[in-house]
Amino acid sequence: MADAVDQLLDRSVGAEEYVIRAAVEGSEPDPLIDLSQIDFDSLAASFAGRKRAETERLAALLKDRATAAAARNPTRQELVERIEELIARYNAGSFNNDEMLRRLVSLSQSLSKEEQRAFEETLDEESLAIFDLLTQPEPVLTDDERATVKESAKALLAKLHDQLVIDWRRRAETMAGVRTTIKDVLDTGLPEDPYPPGLFDSKVDAVFNHIVASYGDDGASVYHDGAAAPSAGGTTTLDRYVVSADTETATQVEPPPTTSGRTDQLPDIAEITEDVVERLRHDEQFVSEMAARIGQAATAQLRTVDELIENDEDFAVEFKSTARWDVKQGVKSKVMEDMIVKTVAGFLNTDGGTLLIGVGPDLKTVGLSHDYENVKPKNGDGFVNWLTTHLINALGPVPATRTRARIVIHEGHEICRVDVAEMAGGVRAKSSKAEGVFYVRFNNSTRVLPDDEVGAYAADRWPDSPAPSE
Repeated sequence: MADAVDQLLDRSVGAEEYVIRAAVEGSEPDPLIDLSQIDFDSLAASFAGRKRAETERLAALLKDRATAAAARNPTRQELVERIEELIARYNAGSFNNDEMLRRLVSLSQSLSKEEQRAFEETLDEESLAIFDLLTQPEPVLTDDERATVKESAKALLAKLHDQLVIDWRRRAETMAGVRTTIKDVLDTGLPEDPYPPGLFDSKVDAVFNHIVASYGDDGASVYHDGAAAPSAGGTTTLDRYVVSADTETATQVEPPPTTSGRTDQLPDIAEITEDVVERLRHDEQFVSEMAARIGQAATAQLRTVDELIENDEDFAVEFKSTARWDVKQGVKSKVMEDMIVKTVAGFLNTDGGTLLIGVGPDLKTVGLSHDYENVKPKNGDGFVNWLTTHLINALGPVPATRTRARIVIHEGHEICRVDVAEMAGGVRAKSSKAEGVFYVRFNNSTRVLPDDEVGAYAADRWPDSPAPSE
């Protein structure tokens, strides 16, 4: 259409009629078109639609690129989430094409910088992923400690490459062997002071989940061209087996498609059952691990926001309208801030859970506009930064690493989803009115556990971890 308009404007315009001759090849004589009859608004809309289509195409390409980068290094998942959020806000009409393009360029530059970081750290992509999991978001390391962690990441990969043999994920014994190797190598190689027991255990879990998600049973991995990437979600073979068993139908759960378009090859249920049953008979530690996996199979962290709200508050789910603002009183409130800490502490001290901030107890989506007015900058980044600092001050840095907060769009509103993992040993919370409070979940509420009960509770739940000090 744009070319046709250019051709029309190159034709002669009648001096008296405000008409233009149509540029139609083979038409004799040229018909005249009345300029007053051209719908220029529709023409502009057509051009805008084409610009929007191009913007959407660029956004999709950037998301694909970020998703592939995150498959190689899970710490890049935040970039994927930022792009998804940007697309959702653009589709909701929060900003125009020009602003969307500007933000896409900015995110593309961030991604390009991230993709060059392996060279800057003198590591390959495989080692960088391990290094990042061991250093992000905690702990803060000296230059010498960072160098030590880099060497540990390289040494770990060298050991693991010998164990990631054909079908390694299909047998419980080899899976357990990989986890043991990760724990032993890191225990020997990591500097002790920056990695206290709770943080060390969480790092072992993170690295193990990454290895399971990134290295296939056929010797392929996400780091080699043409390799079949395992499930991007990082779910292990055992996890899928437990979930399917929970349905009482023994059906396997199909994993999501990978960046290469292929899916994991899951083992036959009968094939894995013999190994699992045998280990359950003789391996006490394995029994504990399986029990933990069964407990995680239907956790709140695996549900979508729609599913969380649809099922209402329960043992592992809670909603808060705001985090800093008292809607009824119309003022900033320490009470609301304390309620956030209370809920997170309760999840940490029980089985974990998910807190939605911006959703009321009546299940109506409120959004974060009230809270945004009380953080700097007044947006999602400012809110998550405030929340992180608030949790560190109230619970401590290590417990705060057991939380994952992110802004998501629900019903046109921005809300904050906070996924919380259980904290071995438990944690005491500090509020504006008290310190050393031990919260736990009781059904769908969070309550104080009396001090004289904390020791027995901790010993029963975490027999190998010290009880939280007062």
